Amino acid sequence: MSQTYQGLYAEFEQTEAKKKSISFEDFWKVYDKKVGTEICRRKWAGLTCAEQHKVMEHAPKYIKVTPDKQFRLHPATYLNQKIYNDEEAITSRIRGRKQTETAKGNVDEWQGLLD
Repeated sequence: MSQTYQGLYAEFEQTEAKKKSISFEDFWKVYDKKVGTEICRRKWAGLTCAEQHKVMEHAPKYIKVTPDKQFRLHPATYLNQKIYNDEEAITSRIRGRKQTETAKGNVDEWQGLLD
């Protein structure tokens, strides 16, 4: 019985946590492409708490596959087009990089990113 209670309580805590807003500054630190601050701030304020949490789960994965900031989407585009809902945004970049790295012979670094 206690395992069931603990599982339910953990699920409840996660649900409650997603009801709490995340600060724009937290997103700004994670995304780390400092352009269009005010536009992004307004867009962030218009997101629901659930959307903010989804962004914060997705953004680190997206950033991992776009380490060079010049190739990372403008943060306003990332938010406006709801890229955080699209896992293909990550996998397509990984596939593209794997093809490029295969041509260079450096595939080992990218193994496991699709897992």
